[in-house]
Amino acid sequence: MAEKIKRKFIIQPEIKASAWYILSNTLARAATLLATPIFTRLLTPEQYAAYPLYVSYMGIFTVLATFELPGTITYSGLSSFGEVEGRGFMLSALLCEILLSSAFLLLYLPLKSIVNSITGMSTALTLILILQVFLNSAEGLYLSKKRFSGSYKLVTLVNCSSGILTPVLSILLIKAGMTGGARIISALAVSMTLVSYVIYRLVKEGRGLVRLSHFKYIFALALPMLPHYLALSITAGIDKIMIASMLGDGALGKYSAAFSIGFTVSLIGTGMQMALMPWIVKKTGKKDIRSVKEALLASQTLLSIATMLFLCVAPEIFRIFTGNAFWEALGAIYPVAIGCLFNFSAALCVGASVKLGRAREVTVLTIVTMLFSIFLNYVLIGSVGYIGAAIASLLTSLVRFALNFRLLSQGEEIKFSNVKYYLQNLSFVAVFGSGLFALRAVSVSRILIFFALSLILLSSFKKHKRFVLGKA
Repeated sequence: MAEKIKRKFIIQPEIKASAWYILSNTLARAATLLATPIFTRLLTPEQYAAYPLYVSYMGIFTVLATFELPGTITYSGLSSFGEVEGRGFMLSALLCEILLSSAFLLLYLPLKSIVNSITGMSTALTLILILQVFLNSAEGLYLSKKRFSGSYKLVTLVNCSSGILTPVLSILLIKAGMTGGARIISALAVSMTLVSYVIYRLVKEGRGLVRLSHFKYIFALALPMLPHYLALSITAGIDKIMIASMLGDGALGKYSAAFSIGFTVSLIGTGMQMALMPWIVKKTGKKDIRSVKEALLASQTLLSIATMLFLCVAPEIFRIFTGNAFWEALGAIYPVAIGCLFNFSAALCVGASVKLGRAREVTVLTIVTMLFSIFLNYVLIGSVGYIGAAIASLLTSLVRFALNFRLLSQGEEIKFSNVKYYLQNLSFVAVFGSGLFALRAVSVSRILIFFALSLILLSSFKKHKRFVLGKA
């Protein structure tokens, strides 16, 4: 008599990795959040604005000085070269980053007066920024490799270490009288400590295995994508830059505090993206678009519900982690949090489209989105104030996702697009998001909605369990 074979379900490696990434991101973010009430009470809104403005410019400088090699380009290169030829690929990428950062530094020095007048930053601060950009890129390269191979423990350790040490050191420096620049110096100090090990590992693992074909591949893919990443960085930072220019540092400080809280929901999305992006690149390379679309749908659905759960308690979180001087910015949290959801889905679509050879089309769409964002921010900040920047951020993320999802769904893959399900998700987010904003002062109602959404999350998890669970 044949034995019955019991089918067991195990957590798929990608989902297990996602859990670890989300956990590490949450711990790192939790440290920053716990430090936020200290920052907002030790610093004025003007002093608090120094670091967000610095980070906004860092995003733009990062593209110009690194070509954004960590991430999609790294995953694509590792996938294309395979295990044997790809062994020295990461060291080749690091050498490219050294070359690019050096070239950017040499270009900046004779033009520092012009650049400084545009950014409002000093030469010393700009030099710190360039060094920080290189350190971030080196760390990103090594962690990209680890994520691609499914090794999540080191990624978790680095995320937690950086997330905890940076705010702790920042507080100590503020107490020592450094005020607004403390967070910048602490981030640099922690990066220099952690990245020294990362660079050692990249050199050791790739020594003697660097190939000319690696450099050709990197620049062949990176150069066409450069306008895409530059436009993406401008889109991400233009709201803060324009607020500082149009409304002043005080308004930027308040908006940045609300943005920081609203952006907390990206902890889940970033963890999922870190695990899913390498998997999506692999599946797309095998032309398994059906699996890619299933992953997009399942992840967006689950993240939509998680975002609404977060908004149920957003007022309480904001009240705890900011002072009275920042409270009027509460309304900015809602569009920022919802925007994170669609930026997450758009990023996954971009990764798949690039692997399908549609980098040029992706770049065009990103530039269009950037121009749309600049226009919206100018109009809405001028008419509504910094809350208008949050609304512009949400509308931009919606447009970006819609355009990139349409691009991915072109051709033979269109039958897998499931547009109606995404429209249902959009309607769900619009209804619950608007309702939670209207009930922001009624905690009892929001608690009841929280429990109802928890049941919906459980139901959705069961619906998409084939994606989350694998048969052993």
